[in-house]
Amino acid sequence: MAEQVRAVGMSLDSFQDALDNAFEEIPGDPAREGVAEAEVTRTWVTKGGIVGRTQYHVELVATWERA
Repeated sequence: MAEQVRAVGMSLDSFQDALDNAFEEIPGDPAREGVAEAEVTRTWVTKGGIVGRTQYHVELVATWERA
């Protein structure tokens, strides 16, 4: 069974920054010369806690699966 490659990014500034942070963790597909591609599976925000600010979160899943 192949393993899905997932990554979650967080930012205190924007969903775009959270997306960029998550996408940095998605490795390239070795069968496609290292091309990276992912699907956004979840976005959410949190606030409060120790940080006390709004936090933006994005979850990605690579569109290829690791063997």
